[in-house]
Amino acid sequence: MTKPELGFALISGGDTLYGAKLPTEADPITGVFVVDPNTDQPADEYLTAFEVEDWDTCDASSWSNVVISDGMAYWAGFVDIPSGYKIEILAASLSDPDIFSIYEFDMPSSSVEVTGFDSTIDADSGYILIKPFYAGGDRSKLLIYDTVEKTSEIIETGFHIVDAQLLYVDQ
Repeated sequence: MTKPELGFALISGGDTLYGAKLPTEADPITGVFVVDPNTDQPADEYLTAFEVEDWDTCDASSWSNVVISDGMAYWAGFVDIPSGYKIEILAASLSDPDIFSIYEFDMPSSSVEVTGFDSTIDADSGYILIKPFYAGGDRSKLLIYDTVEKTSEIIETGFHIVDAQLLYVDQ
C-alpha cells in the first residue's frame, strides 16, 4: 500500500488518531492510515485500502464516511436497485490486511419510502448504525446491522434525529 496523500479526513479511533482518504468517482481508492498527533502528518502507508467500483449505481452519500471500532474500519455504500436500496458494508481490519469482509443486504421494508442516506455511520461491537432519509422528512428511524447475525432492523425512535452514536452495552 502506498503512502497516503495530503488532504484527508481525521477519524477518532480511541487512543489512536486515524486519517482516511475518502474516494471520489475520479479517484476511487479509499484507505485508512495512522496520523501523528504532534505533526498531523499521515503515516508512511495505508493500514487498509480498497477501490470503490460501480459509482453509477451508488447514492451520493456512499463511501463518504469511515468509522473505526474494535480495530476495524467500516464504510457503507448505498446501491439504488429497482426495488429500493441495497446496502454494502465493507469492514477491514487495521492490524491484518487479510481480514476484510463485505456485507450486502436489502434495505428492510418500511411504511415510508427511503429517499437517501446520511453519510454519517457509526459502529460498536459488530453493530453498524446508518441513518436513512425517508419521504416526507421523517428523521425518526435508524437502521442497525448486526455483522455477526447478518441481520438488519429499522428502529423507530419517536425522535427527530439530528446525529446519532451507537453504543453497545452487553447485558
